[in-house]
Amino acid sequence: MFYSVKIAIRHILIKSRIVSFFFVCMIVGNNPAYACNVPVFRYALERWPADDYEVNVFYESSLSTEDKAVISWLENLSNKSNYSVKTYDITQSLPDEIGTLWRRVKNPELPFIVVRYPGIMRMAPPVLESRLSAEAAQQLVDSPLRHELTERILDGDSVVWILLECGDKVRDNAAAAMLDKQLKVMEQTLVLPNAADFSPDEFVPISPSGPELKIAFSYIRLSRGNPAEKLLIDTLMNTEPDLTEYMTYPMAFPVYGRGIVLYALIGDGINERNIRDACMFITGPCSCQIKELNPGVDLLMSVNWDAGITGQWVEELTLPPLVGLSALVGDAAEEINRNNDSSEAVNNVGNPENSTTHGDSSVVGIAEGSRLSTNDSAVKPDAQSVTAPAKSSINISEKSSGNILRNIIIALGIILAVTIALSFTLLTPRKRKYI
Repeated sequence: MFYSVKIAIRHILIKSRIVSFFFVCMIVGNNPAYACNVPVFRYALERWPADDYEVNVFYESSLSTEDKAVISWLENLSNKSNYSVKTYDITQSLPDEIGTLWRRVKNPELPFIVVRYPGIMRMAPPVLESRLSAEAAQQLVDSPLRHELTERILDGDSVVWILLECGDKVRDNAAAAMLDKQLKVMEQTLVLPNAADFSPDEFVPISPSGPELKIAFSYIRLSRGNPAEKLLIDTLMNTEPDLTEYMTYPMAFPVYGRGIVLYALIGDGINERNIRDACMFITGPCSCQIKELNPGVDLLMSVNWDAGITGQWVEELTLPPLVGLSALVGDAAEEINRNNDSSEAVNNVGNPENSTTHGDSSVVGIAEGSRLSTNDSAVKPDAQSVTAPAKSSINISEKSSGNILRNIIIALGIILAVTIALSFTLLTPRKRKYI
């Protein structure tokens, strides 16, 4: 009885949150029914940078050459990944939040890494807690399924669903069959927004060199016990606070844009209506251009998305195997020594081109394994391809910037959205009523 009442109350609050989201979208827009000609998935791919995860490295007094090499490699690769690296000497005074994070770690073997979700989400527990090593670093930056996910999105898939299996073949196969059937129906019935239906003020151009704009859905089955995807699985399971309560059910996560997980469908919640609703939202006209006002959590991906959008990405279907620390250290230590000998190398240490000069080393293999070209043309997209959208956005902004009253309303709307989001942080999406 208590559980039923609790679910009913949450249903009301969830509906209130959804209504508030659309209310804020209307306030932020140029008119009460604002939407643009670009579908949500494409707008997210071209204009919503992935939020950075936080890689915290804790050590005592000093780091060995080997550990410095691993950290240096992670820092270099972060140029085209959505994470940042920070190091902390535990013998020194730590910031309050970092000190609290460190004290909750049990019996760590130093140096120790703790990877946290982006600050705007700041969900617990951390994504990864491990002794710093080459294997942990490689697991962090990429995996075979994340490669496949990237390839499908940059090939034009609107949404790629990850079906996280529970281990029960009957349930898993039923969920896969439902996804397979309903996604095919959605491909045949859903249509892209018609540009002719939007006024010039609502028209937003897309990159002409990006993937083909189309309605396309696919799914990938992922075993919960897959060791190569442990970090991805842990990330998915922590995108909502109570998913671990439903370990005996398969879960389906729709992923779009630059690796945004919309929410989780669980068990019987993987049904026609819920799959349709998710697909319709992601392929519908983008009605709110502020990323933070949209639902979802970014995955940690080692991808140069700008290069992929402009077509400067390289096919690479296999991820180099994990290697031992010695293989990683040999190449990365050589990089450190070269940087110390040359001030010019130090100035260019953040250049991805400089980080791929070690032949066939394991470090380079992983960097190249992210499938995107690291030459200058890839890292810096063609100016023409990004100028048009920028100018369009500026023109739209200029038309409304003089309206002081509207700006005040926008600010109030954003404050309202943030307040609502914080109020319902502990709530999970619509999945609960379908289990």
